[in-house]
Amino acid sequence: MPNPNDLIAIRKRHGLTQTQAGALVHVSLRTWQRWEWGETPIPESKRELFQIKVKGMNNGLGNSTENTQSN
Repeated sequence: MPNPNDLIAIRKRHGLTQTQAGALVHVSLRTWQRWEWGETPIPESKRELFQIKVKGMNNGLGNSTENTQSN
């Protein structure tokens, strides 16, 4: 289980609010806060998804809330 402080550090390093971080992994603000505050552990699948999404942001790929296609 990741340390809640690590989760906060990753989020802040990427300039994300708690709301934005939650949106990346499809959870509410309150759920994200519970993870950061150590009230509940982040599920492994959500942790992995968050890592993938922020890595994509580093590579200039953006995220699903930023990418839209208009045809």
